[in-house]
Amino acid sequence: MSFAAVGRRLGFAVTPRPWRADCRTAAMALAALLAAGGRAAAGTLSLATGLDVSSGNYGEATPTTIVSPSLAIRYLERDWAIGGTLPYLETSGPGNVVPGLGAAGSAPGGAPFVSRAGIGDVVLWARRNVFSLAATGLEIDLKGKIRFGTASAAQGLGTGRNDYALSLEADQPLAAGASLFAGFGRRFPVGTPDFPLHQAWFGSVGGSLKLAPRWTAGLWLDMQQATATTGGGEAETTLDLTYRVSQAWKIDAYGVKGFAAGSPAFAGGLILTWQHKF
Repeated sequence: MSFAAVGRRLGFAVTPRPWRADCRTAAMALAALLAAGGRAAAGTLSLATGLDVSSGNYGEATPTTIVSPSLAIRYLERDWAIGGTLPYLETSGPGNVVPGLGAAGSAPGGAPFVSRAGIGDVVLWARRNVFSLAATGLEIDLKGKIRFGTASAAQGLGTGRNDYALSLEADQPLAAGASLFAGFGRRFPVGTPDFPLHQAWFGSVGGSLKLAPRWTAGLWLDMQQATATTGGGEAETTLDLTYRVSQAWKIDAYGVKGFAAGSPAFAGGLILTWQHKF
C-alpha cells in the first residue's frame, strides 16, 4: 500500500490504496499518452470512474480485502496538469490494518476481524514540465501531491492527518508506438501518537506499447520503503491494457502482483475515462 503505484493509470488516482494506486493510475495515463504520440498541445479535461479490488496480508495472519470505487478529474496542458481523486473504501480484515499504510501495531492473538466502509482520503496533485529534449522527445516533470486526511480515523480507514509527496517523472517515446517511463520521489506522511510514520523513498519504472490503433499495453514495477515501523516495504508489478472506444472514451483493465509485505498479494480493476479536448 504506497505512493509509487496511485498516479500513473490516468495521471490521477482512482483506487483504495491512495498512494500506490495513484502511481499506477499515472502510469496508465502516461503509457496511453506516449502511445498516442506525445503530450497535448491544447487543454484536455478528463473525468474517470474506477473500481479497484485488492487482497493482502500486510504482515498479519488474516488477509485484508479492499474494494474501492472512485471518481477522478484531471486537466492537462502541454507543460502542466492538475487533478484530484475521491475514493470510497470498503475493507474486510484485521482491524489494525489502515488502507494505504499497513498494520498499526499488533495485538496478542491477532487483531479482531472487522468490516469498515466510508470516504477515503481525498487526493489533489499538480505537475509541471521542468525539462524537455526535443531531439529525442524526453520529458521530465516535477510532481507534488497532497492526500488530505478525510478518511475516518475512528474507523481505521486513515490517520486523519494529511500526507505529502514530491517526485520527478520522466518519459521517453521510442519507435513503433513504444515508450519508457520512470520516476522517483519522497513521501512525507504525518502519523499520530498511536501510529507513528516516517518519510520514505519510492520509485517506478516501466514501458508501454501500442498494440493496434485502439489497443495499448503497459507493464511497470513500483517500489517504496516502509512508512510505518510496524509495516513492510512495497514491491509490485502492474500489467495494464487500454482500449480506446472513441476519441472521447477509453477503458482500462489492469492486474497487480505484489512481492513484498507492504503490497497486496493480488489486485485488479477497471477504469472508464471520458476526455474532452478544448
